Amino acid sequence: MFPGLFLYLGLFAVGLADALLLWMTGSSLDPATILFAFGPAAIAGFLAGAARIFREKPYPDRAVSLCDGLFFILTGAVLLPLLNHLTYRFAFPYTDVPLIAAEAFFILPWKSYFIFALEHRTFLQILFGAYALLGALSLGFFLSLMLSGQRLRGEFYVAAYFLTAILCILIGILFPTRGPFLSMLAGQVPKELMGNLVFNAYHVAYLEKLRIAGPLVLRLNDLPGLTCFPSFHTAAAIVFAWSSRNTSYFRMILIYAIVMIASTPIVGGHYFIDLFGGAVIAVITLLSLQRTRRYALLFQKP
Repeated sequence: MFPGLFLYLGLFAVGLADALLLWMTGSSLDPATILFAFGPAAIAGFLAGAARIFREKPYPDRAVSLCDGLFFILTGAVLLPLLNHLTYRFAFPYTDVPLIAAEAFFILPWKSYFIFALEHRTFLQILFGAYALLGALSLGFFLSLMLSGQRLRGEFYVAAYFLTAILCILIGILFPTRGPFLSMLAGQVPKELMGNLVFNAYHVAYLEKLRIAGPLVLRLNDLPGLTCFPSFHTAAAIVFAWSSRNTSYFRMILIYAIVMIASTPIVGGHYFIDLFGGAVIAVITLLSLQRTRRYALLFQKP
């Protein structure tokens, strides 16, 4: 079963952790959103079963693997964000102060970058578009790999994406943040631009609600991204570009990944050190996977 038993065991473990955390934290799921969230994965699972029953030459394995992969991805797209939100029900102290202190080592023009983006509306819109398209483009990339017969590359991509997501979530439990808008930039940005910065702190009110002890109903179709160290968007962009090496669209994806990473502090509300952490996790995961016997020759030029 694509993408492999090990990853399905990991996905099962995530679902089990979600169920356990729901019970431990007194949280529950809005029943009206469950079907909406898991519906696409259920359809993909049905198609995978149908493909096995009615498989015909010349593309039997390709159709089955494609449907299996969609089932895995769409299920993970529900279970992983839910795990992320449930872990924040344990109100670990905010880590903005140590992260800001660590920013000093990078000597980066944080405020200048923000002001430049806010003053140039076209640039800001490009950043918003790049950030918002990551999920759709990642899914499209997977589909293109599977439809073109690059099953092993598609498997590598799904594995790297899933593992980096797990690592970012687990590490991020200990590093919740309010983000730079509230901790670094408030009062330092010209008043005429302040209104444009509100999006950078969009997650704070929701995060505060998660951190309050007591019953809480979660809506699976409304789980906004939460800011922490490390940045998963950065890790995902690197996985995206890395997995496209030695393909005809590598340069295009690389340019997109660079723009997406540049959007992460502005749109995602991350510190620059969050980007560094996400990059380290992605590179370690990718190198570890590539050193396995299964993927050792995957990216060698023909």
